[in-house]
Amino acid sequence: MHVDALRQCFLQPCSTACDGAASGSCRSDALTLVLGGVVLFNPFGTMEALTILIGLSLVYDGISDLVLIHRLSRAFREAERRGDVIETEGWSRDDE
Repeated sequence: MHVDALRQCFLQPCSTACDGAASGSCRSDALTLVLGGVVLFNPFGTMEALTILIGLSLVYDGISDLVLIHRLSRAFREAERRGDVIETEGWSRDDE
């Protein structure tokens, strides 16, 4: 029965086969099925690919953090140079 629903979602236009939410669900079910088959039949290659993907994600995260820090520090320096920074004296609720 589940295979028939997948076939219906992929072979017919989404508007006639499934309503909007079910269409996305059908596609994600099919993707999960395909990826599960890949993991089942090639577990070591999958682990290597997953490790590479995690490594690339961490490298991207580090680079984007460095770019963000650089842009923020440049914006703060520019704001101080223009005089847009307002110095105030604050207090903490712990001081009460």
